[in-house]
Amino acid sequence: MLAVALWALVIACVPVASQGPACSGDTINGTREITLVVDPSPSTTTATFEVVLGTSTVAALLPGASGFAVCPGTGTDGAFTIPMVPVGPYYLQLDSIYVVTSQRNPALRSDGLGHNDAMAVLADETQVNVSVNGADPWKTSDILQLYSAVTGTFIMNPQGKSTSPPAAGAVSFNFNFDWSQSGNRTNGDATYLTQLVSGSASAQPVTTLTKALLLNPVILDGSGDTLSGTLSAVSLDRNLSMDWKRTQFTALQSGVGQQAVNAGDELALSVIPDGATRGDFGSSAPLLYVDPPANTGDVPLSSVPYGTPYPGTWSTLVRAASFFGVEYQAAASTASNLFGSIGTVDVAPKSGQMGLLQPLSQPVGQPMLDGQDAFQPRDGVGETPLLSWTLPSPPPDSIHVLVRRLTRATDGTTTSKIDAAIYLNATDGQGSVRIPPGVLKAGEHYFFAIRTFVSPNVQASEDPFLLALPYGFADLLTATVSP
Repeated sequence: MLAVALWALVIACVPVASQGPACSGDTINGTREITLVVDPSPSTTTATFEVVLGTSTVAALLPGASGFAVCPGTGTDGAFTIPMVPVGPYYLQLDSIYVVTSQRNPALRSDGLGHNDAMAVLADETQVNVSVNGADPWKTSDILQLYSAVTGTFIMNPQGKSTSPPAAGAVSFNFNFDWSQSGNRTNGDATYLTQLVSGSASAQPVTTLTKALLLNPVILDGSGDTLSGTLSAVSLDRNLSMDWKRTQFTALQSGVGQQAVNAGDELALSVIPDGATRGDFGSSAPLLYVDPPANTGDVPLSSVPYGTPYPGTWSTLVRAASFFGVEYQAAASTASNLFGSIGTVDVAPKSGQMGLLQPLSQPVGQPMLDGQDAFQPRDGVGETPLLSWTLPSPPPDSIHVLVRRLTRATDGTTTSKIDAAIYLNATDGQGSVRIPPGVLKAGEHYFFAIRTFVSPNVQASEDPFLLALPYGFADLLTATVSP
């Protein structure tokens, strides 16, 4: 029995790479829950979903001079326990998510859109037929959308996944597409099909929601439906006036990445249930896009008309962002630009009032990997390199670091997949993070996307997954690395 007890103490703390402090001390007891917001109009309801952690990797990683000690834990439905964790900062691991914290009883909360049953993955191809009339004459620059605040579904341009998309000038649509590629299951839940028409307003190119059809489809795994009916006109009885300080966003271009190029700017007006309280917590339903020509200065918008077919209780949000491309190339792939952005999200001004959009957050500066310039490609960085940066002034509230692995897309171009997400509280001056063990794998190439957030109405140290309006974000993309 003594030998067994000693062996349990040995395996409770697993040193990785070198050598952080030992696993010892009290137990971490935490929870992981999602508040699901559902809008079966006319009322909005919420339900608590306990994230299933029974088969998840749960651990506290204790950082050292060049590596970690890994203190394993266990999870259940909505809760986790990690024994023998000393007081002080640690990396809380829940599968590929890491939260840098010192909390002894972390309560990790986030918000989601749609009821729990809709979260079931559609494993089989599920063909859906769209057969509607009453559209505005179709232009290839128009947009079709499917949206449900009951299931959390948002599908943009389903016709793009069809072999028979609408022809120019068509006022009726008849095409099929595979719902399982982008939509959640639905059992008669309210779902809107909308048409957004390209045009101009306030001397800017705009795309405006003009037609809508409310549907109640039944789409289960492998069992589709026909979405049919007549699109109705949406009254454009509101207007948006906004002083969009676009040049202040584009002025931050050089901070996004080495040789970053301007890839365009966009303002989007959208609605979502309970957004004024919870922020931009899920896919919102777009009402209007403004896509000005590049490099044409600030964008003053005056009385741009729009309307909504959605319930009047939903919150209207406005998001402005500038996008910047940085070139990457995966093995056996052609080079492609992957994108970072600078943006701000806020509650939209009321009709007839003037709003202001300007950057709230700036990118970090001087990215370094183990003390060397992270804007330069590097091989042989090891499994747990130290990524560091300087904080902008004023500093952000939080920082998210995404570890993105370069891969080959089906068309042979370069794309990326997120292999890990690391959440840090920046208000304590945090200017570095060590990449956790097991994330970087031999033979693969990666880059790091470092995103700052300014979200003054959220305590990032307690709620790292929440954002409240207004908030700003700003990206920095490093060069390619391999372990």
